[in-house]
Amino acid sequence: GLRLADWVAACVVLHETGSYANKARAGFHAYDVNGDGAVCQTDLVHTLRLILGDGVSERQVFKLVDTLKKKFDANDDGILNEKEFANLLNKDDIKERFTMDLYGRG
Repeated sequence: GLRLADWVAACVVLHETGSYANKARAGFHAYDVNGDGAVCQTDLVHTLRLILGDGVSERQVFKLVDTLKKKFDANDDGILNEKEFANLLNKDDIKERFTMDLYGRG
């Protein structure tokens, strides 16, 4: 189950005052589905399928994954490391996707 320490850490990161670096790291770990320290094609396909839903064909998802890897896989090893992944999402993406209104003020 979820430990209190993990919940508190997540709240600190996801709070509007959480740092960009911590939010980017949380995003990386969210996309690193298998937890191996890299975002591989399988991780990207799985995560994008969840985000995009059924309105996008499998072919379109794989095309998007290929495009993302070509654009952001700087060392061309077929996976995105944490630094490469951080380049994939700009600061506005990070702020929008990894910030929660924890107190219902928004």
